[in-house]
Amino acid sequence: MNLKLEIKEGHLYNNLLNEIDINYENFFKNGELSFHNKNYEKSFQYYHKCILLDPDNEKNIQIIQKLNKNINLYLKKIIDCVYHSYNNHNFNVSKYYTLKSLSIYKYFERYINTNMMKYIKDLNHKLSQLNTISNDNINLSELYNIKL
Repeated sequence: MNLKLEIKEGHLYNNLLNEIDINYENFFKNGELSFHNKNYEKSFQYYHKCILLDPDNEKNIQIIQKLNKNINLYLKKIIDCVYHSYNNHNFNVSKYYTLKSLSIYKYFERYINTNMMKYIKDLNHKLSQLNTISNDNINLSELYNIKL
């Protein structure tokens, strides 16, 4: 975030506050647009930036509720892709979704429900298995279309 404090003669620090408000609204709008366009991970990142930028903003309650609900739902669907592709012996795709799940967990850990922890532990184990049996070649047509 590139915030600049520009206090000119006779002005207060309102410039910084205005810039925070503008950036917050841009992040929020981009989060909404990304979610609408089904780019869920990008929307989660924008919402998280809102919270980091202005922790006291009244919209954060709404954002946190949205993150708690949708990140967990999205993570569950990604984990379902791990097991589905693994059971279909598509190990490269399974590894892809395993890494994706673990990355989402690490980045958004504070929003993840504790009941998801059993899956995260299993994914770490599954990743070690997949590292020995996959070759990392993935055809984009093999990936799943995930909708919330």
